[in-house]
Amino acid sequence: MLPGINFRNPWPYSFFRFIVCVGAIQDIVYQDEIKRYTIFLDRPFHGVNWATTDWMPAESKNPGSTIEVRLHNAVMLADISTMIVSVGIEFGTNKFNGVQPVKHAGSAKFVAVG
Repeated sequence: MLPGINFRNPWPYSFFRFIVCVGAIQDIVYQDEIKRYTIFLDRPFHGVNWATTDWMPAESKNPGSTIEVRLHNAVMLADISTMIVSVGIEFGTNKFNGVQPVKHAGSAKFVAVG
């Protein structure tokens, strides 16, 4: 990340970090015999997980890093769910007790659905 080249901080906050979320949503199917949509499986489904980078200074170069996020119940994915991957950026300010996130500053984007 190079400030002013491929990273522009529109706010006066001195720190930022990335948040990556991966999730799986159970598919629903239309059941003609009962004339309504129902969840494909009737068992618990906990297919969401997320990770963040460390806080990084917004005014200096930052090295590349890798974020790895795994689903908790990946065995349930098969053909009954849809995967969603999103990436967000969160801004923070330096407070007495460390960096604190700033509400209503940042953005996110869905990068893959399928």
